[in-house]
Amino acid sequence: MIKTGTYTKRLRKTNKQLEPHFFEPSVLDRYRNDPDYALRETGLGTTEGSDAKPSSLQQYVWGHKANGSPCIMAFLYHLCGLSVRDQMHWHLHEIENPKKVGATIDARYVKPIVQGGFRDTISIYEAVYLYLREIQNLFRPDVLFPNLPDEKPLFLVPLAYNSEKAMADFAKDTYTLLQYNMKTLAKRILAPEVQEEISERIKKEQRRQLLKLYFTQNAILPAYFEEMLTALLEINELRKLSAHRLTQAKQDRNYFELQANLVDRLQSGLGSMMRAFAVTEKGTQYILSQAVLDYKVVVY
Repeated sequence: MIKTGTYTKRLRKTNKQLEPHFFEPSVLDRYRNDPDYALRETGLGTTEGSDAKPSSLQQYVWGHKANGSPCIMAFLYHLCGLSVRDQMHWHLHEIENPKKVGATIDARYVKPIVQGGFRDTISIYEAVYLYLREIQNLFRPDVLFPNLPDEKPLFLVPLAYNSEKAMADFAKDTYTLLQYNMKTLAKRILAPEVQEEISERIKKEQRRQLLKLYFTQNAILPAYFEEMLTALLEINELRKLSAHRLTQAKQDRNYFELQANLVDRLQSGLGSMMRAFAVTEKGTQYILSQAVLDYKVVVY
């Protein structure tokens, strides 16, 4: 443990290891493209071989304020693992009066983090990634989603800022994540009378139409499918927004709410599609991870 530093001194004074501290999401910005650090969804640390002074935050979790905007919570004990320099950085981004702004951790963390039990809920953002991962596994050794990483991408979280730029960046990254390999899907559509149509869809990169064709062949159309496709169309439009500078929400537009609405529709469609893929590819949905099927998805 670091011997000096803002939070180390605080721990020595109070001995409150599980004292929660809340921070603005911007605290993570300096680590995102720094090769000296490995930033994960719930932790960070200096990379092996880095010249930076050893520094790590074993765990942080996401939360939100009363107005719906996101924040980050970390326990005092974990903050003490940061270097002196990083402790100063985190202190600069700390929310001084979390009660005043209604800062609290997301419900999904209460059971495992606060009460020491197993989690039984996931956020809509986690659901999108977990469902994509399950679908990806159904198609192995083929790859359906070439842009799907081994761990949940850092952008798949609530927006840090209520701005057009933040929404455009999120939409661009999400749209890329969801682009599937058309040839992987096409070779599973076997009806000879539609092969010419398949070639045309691939040529024109009409992914939505090819996806519909796949499920039509298998006489199954997942619930929320059309709603998910509409959300994808909206995301495609949003990614075209100007991202050259940070702008405030146009006419008080709530991009936090807009993002949550889109992601909720996405996860609903992907969850249903995951089950449909399991039946069409493996003959049963029980091939899916039981934990993923049992999670309750909550909107935050």
